[in-house]
Amino acid sequence: MRILVISSRYPSPEARGDQSILFSHLQYLGKRHEVSVVTPNRAPSPHVAATVAELAQVKIVDVGRGTRALSAVGAMLRGQPAQVGWMMPSRTWRQAKAAARCADVALIMTSRSIRSALPAATVLNHVDALSFNMARRARGPEPLPIRLFARYEAWRMRAWELRLAGHLAAQVGTSIEVADMLPQTPRAHVIPPSYPHAIHDDPPGHERDIDLILTGDMSYPPNREAANLLLERILPRILSQRPQTSVWVVGRSATWITSKDVTTASDVPDLLSFLRRAKVAIAPVSGGSQLKTLEAAANGAALVAKRWTADCYGLPAAAAEDPVDFAREVLRLLEDDAARQEQADAARRVARTLTNESCGARLEAILLVSASQARPSHDTALAGEQEVIRFDQVRLRSPRSMRSTAGPPLSSSQPADRTSARAPDC
Repeated sequence: MRILVISSRYPSPEARGDQSILFSHLQYLGKRHEVSVVTPNRAPSPHVAATVAELAQVKIVDVGRGTRALSAVGAMLRGQPAQVGWMMPSRTWRQAKAAARCADVALIMTSRSIRSALPAATVLNHVDALSFNMARRARGPEPLPIRLFARYEAWRMRAWELRLAGHLAAQVGTSIEVADMLPQTPRAHVIPPSYPHAIHDDPPGHERDIDLILTGDMSYPPNREAANLLLERILPRILSQRPQTSVWVVGRSATWITSKDVTTASDVPDLLSFLRRAKVAIAPVSGGSQLKTLEAAANGAALVAKRWTADCYGLPAAAAEDPVDFAREVLRLLEDDAARQEQADAARRVARTLTNESCGARLEAILLVSASQARPSHDTALAGEQEVIRFDQVRLRSPRSMRSTAGPPLSSSQPADRTSARAPDC
């Protein structure tokens, strides 16, 4: 199968979010299919470029910031979110669209990596529901101009997600919660991020000297909000009952945290080594990637987390939704060694099943089905009628509400027969 991947960011095992998820996809698909990637970004390092080159053919259509800015303005004039134009510049998109003529199926990484309909069956991995993320950012602590722009982008991104839906064979999200936020059709499949490293088993005599740890990129708004929640409302409750508790915040841009009660490690080369020292990992996040819970489980830390961050993997965890719950559950696990070890062992067993192989096979099945079935017609998919779209023997009806919010159909020159549309040199 010829798979075209279109991504606004370069796949990388050293990054987080959609970049690491795409890299795990390539690790599985690249060994079994003919995979090519089109992206506007360069690799973060020669090592990453060499690693990805072993898995797929990569075409980089790099542009400057000025070109990106013009593309963002052009996207807004077309009724698209500005971030779509910035992240997937027009020049890059033209190359991607041309490459799609030779593909059996196109895999798009996030809704900001697609500008129009493609001449190939299209699967969109939303990763997160970006419209929801932008809406949450609009309510965050950032300056008013940023929050106002985030509010505008949330509105445009929701309309964009609805417009895209009529041109997709399938959608993918990283959790049930994300899938529930996406348009009703086509079907949204849940594939959580996989764990690409070896599962850590504590050797005999291993000591865990960190009581509580929070990990992540602390410049990312959801993680920053989680860190503030920990510092201001959770940690005081813990320390009032257990003042000897050692607390670490580890990840990118962690240096802004200056609390005397917290030890920070910023921009570390091996974050996982800190998780192997931790007794309990906390995840009071309301959005973004939930990979931090899988990383903690794979490295033997017990979990106290919001339910959505663990349920997407089926991980055993102490669920908490407010500061009182978080403090109570952290204290319980720190004081009960047997319960903490039992939970950590159970979560580690689940982590062993969430490999690149298992998650990659699920994505491969979706791509195969999508490539073998005709896409919805671009002439009717957003017309608001109650047409029936068949996918994997499931009959789904397009919501009539898409007519008022989605906007006009995307431009597409796709003929009915994809095979005849391939360029002569494919």
